[in-house]
Amino acid sequence: MNLLNEKVFAGVVFGIALLSTGLAGCHKTGGVESNADSETGSDTASDALPDTSFETDTEPWTGSTDSSSDSDTGSDTDADSDSSSSPETCFEGDALIETEADALALQGIPCINGSLTIEAETLTTLNALEALHNISGQLVVEGCEELTNLSGLDNLLSVGDQLYIARNDKLSSLEGLNSLTTIGSDLSFESNDSLTDLSALHNLTAVNGDLTIYSNKMLTTMTGLHNINHVAENLLIQLNDELSTHSGLEALQTVDGIFITGGQQLESLEGLNALTSVGALYLGSTENLTDLSGL
Repeated sequence: MNLLNEKVFAGVVFGIALLSTGLAGCHKTGGVESNADSETGSDTASDALPDTSFETDTEPWTGSTDSSSDSDTGSDTDADSDSSSSPETCFEGDALIETEADALALQGIPCINGSLTIEAETLTTLNALEALHNISGQLVVEGCEELTNLSGLDNLLSVGDQLYIARNDKLSSLEGLNSLTTIGSDLSFESNDSLTDLSALHNLTAVNGDLTIYSNKMLTTMTGLHNINHVAENLLIQLNDELSTHSGLEALQTVDGIFITGGQQLESLEGLNALTSVGALYLGSTENLTDLSGL
């Protein structure tokens, strides 16, 4: 091979060598870039996961809080509902009315778990008691010098013990007791000098104790008691100067005993015709009584 050919061959070999080295370098560099991209991708994924996890954990917690809040709101609604259907607030214990201020203190009270005593000399009305419908104990109206009726007790349905009305000088009627249907013990009217009318008691059907009508100077009739068919103990009609008949007791069938005394105008027992059972009968100081045919 001549010298010129040797130089050309050597140059070709040297060029090939350089080309090979460059390709190798490029391959190595590409590999590094590929790895770098892969690492960068891993970092990106790694960064994204905590964010996604955090958001996922947060959303259910927020939902739970809203749900609890709704639940609490519902509870409040239930509480409001319970409050609206709460039982009546009664006065606990015995109540005494001696002044108008005492009566006003019971205004709006629907029931008394105890007794009510009204002893107010200057009280002219019981209107403050218009919400009252039940007394578990006794009702006493005594010594009320200015009361002319019992208006204000119009919604009273029941008295658990006795009803005692006595020494009320101007009381002419029992108007106000028109709704009364039940008395747990005695029913008594004593020394009410102006009382002429018992008609407000027309809803009573029984007396679970004594029925006493004593010394009511102006009373001429017992009309108003005409639906009472049973007196558990005694019927006492005494010293009612103007009472000439027992009209008003036509429904009475059973009574333990009857005591009639001091009726100056009483001429007969008319009005007691329906009696079927009487344990005892006593008549005293009834000079004008000549006819027993009412029995």
